[in-house]
Amino acid sequence: ALVSEKNALERASAKSSDNRALDRIKVKPGYERALAAALGDDLNAAASVQKELLPQQEVEYGPVRIASLFMPSQIVSGDSFNHFRLPSGEIGLYALDVAGHGTRAALLSVMLSRMLTASHFMDADRPKAPSRIVADLNRHFQAAGDDIVDYFTIICARLSADGRQLVYCQAGH
Repeated sequence: ALVSEKNALERASAKSSDNRALDRIKVKPGYERALAAALGDDLNAAASVQKELLPQQEVEYGPVRIASLFMPSQIVSGDSFNHFRLPSGEIGLYALDVAGHGTRAALLSVMLSRMLTASHFMDADRPKAPSRIVADLNRHFQAAGDDIVDYFTIICARLSADGRQLVYCQAGH
């Protein structure tokens, strides 16, 4: 089991130059529990931040009622979603899933959530087409080059104020 854990750590370390910092951590004998506790505290804090970015569990927009539940499989997750009223009266919404698990996926998920606001769904005074929002995200992450090598799946949509028409775009890895 220790050999497979070491191999997993080596693979994770090779995935990103940022992760190579793990190789430089020297833990004094007897401090492993303190380090594990500190890392656990950091993960719990990250999970709290991630949950704060999510919408309320039940929201009504006139005749439209949206209910949601977030249950990550780990402490932090690469999953995120949100919805909001647009100035046009429509409802903007998205759900995304970053490839992978854990902290790396969660960080990209949080970054995307911070980008995908009601203003990102608008072009001056008109709502953007969901396909354009997704294309803009694709261009942004393609321009990032090797710095961001992860992928995500997204469904991005606009729902009419009466809840009768949904315009959406789905794209992903």
